[in-house]
Amino acid sequence: YNSHGVRIRVRRGWAASTRSVYPLVVVVSSAAAAATSLVSATHTILPHRRHAHIVPKAMGTVAAGKSDGDGSAHDRPTAVRVRGSAAQPLSPTLTTREGVVMPRMLYGTAWKADRTQDLVAAALRAGFRGIDTACQPKHYKESGVGDAIAAVAEAANTSPPITREDLFLQTKYTPIRSQDPTDVPFDPASSIPDQVAQSFAVSLANLRTTYVDSLVLHSPFENHEDTMLAWRAMEALYDSGGARQLGISNQYDLADFSRMFAEARVKPAVLQNRFYATSGYDVDLRRFCTENSVVYQSFWTLTANRDVLFDEARGGGVKSGSADEARRLAMRGAVAAAAAANGKTPAQVWFRWLQQGLGAVPLSGTSSPVHMAEDIEVFMHGGSFALTVGEMEAIQAAVLGGKAQ
Repeated sequence: YNSHGVRIRVRRGWAASTRSVYPLVVVVSSAAAAATSLVSATHTILPHRRHAHIVPKAMGTVAAGKSDGDGSAHDRPTAVRVRGSAAQPLSPTLTTREGVVMPRMLYGTAWKADRTQDLVAAALRAGFRGIDTACQPKHYKESGVGDAIAAVAEAANTSPPITREDLFLQTKYTPIRSQDPTDVPFDPASSIPDQVAQSFAVSLANLRTTYVDSLVLHSPFENHEDTMLAWRAMEALYDSGGARQLGISNQYDLADFSRMFAEARVKPAVLQNRFYATSGYDVDLRRFCTENSVVYQSFWTLTANRDVLFDEARGGGVKSGSADEARRLAMRGAVAAAAAANGKTPAQVWFRWLQQGLGAVPLSGTSSPVHMAEDIEVFMHGGSFALTVGEMEAIQAAVLGGKAQ
């Protein structure tokens, strides 16, 4: 047993909650008490509805505060005016290849540590209905997500009340090489399939749920065979109803991703990558996603592009007068022009372009209540705006250099 008291396998079973009795994936070990403590009867455990098409309900805005972009310690400007002409609001959700309803923006929970519960609760109150987390104590406090959901769901002043079916919960299995060796949420000596099962059981306990809407492989393994071992274990969790869809993150090699996609029995419904210039903004990977009905999720969406969006000093040895500097200035100008025309912030325009122009689902990890409201307003509220064809083409030409989206 590790520090989490976990040495487990997974099977179908039943567990009682304070409300009713629901089918779920249960933890089985030689120490029944340790297993029972993982999914406590004191937790709010909600029923599994694998393909329930529930449109998440947005809620009101929140008070002002500072921001950290999508997870960085970065302040960004707020909008100062609203465009006079009405714009067509964007649908707040999309439906994946597995029939799962996914919000067009997710709240990211990395690097929030002990602030996780309060920040996730604030995000839920702001209107976020999609939460991204991971069973990786090194960078995520997954239990804080579960605590926040329970606290908001039980709050007497929450109107309308939030139910499990209103939420899109996405978590990840993180391979051992990316875990803190002193705090691994599974037995590191066990096989890869057992590690996946153990990690998933911890996630269910942390999130106080019987299923997740999306289970993501946090990164591919160093060799294809081990990646597919993990994927087969995730497919078993999909088969059991524990995960409604599967995905992968940090996969930047098109050949590797297409090979995995071809061999997978349950095809990836999600590819979540850092969206930045170093990877060429994943043009080829995103094209593959579009052609194969895979949702492209972007993380580090603001942080990796803040020198473009927020007029910050450049880093990384970019030379004055270089082609790279010219591209960044063109990006900044295109985004700034669209922001001024629409009375929005550069961050709102960037998020909107990602969704409207590229069909991507960005993550926002801001800690600012103001920016939570601004980010979700792009998609969720009546004040949502649409970029013109000219604005989208100008941003695309600057960012992608005239390449296809």
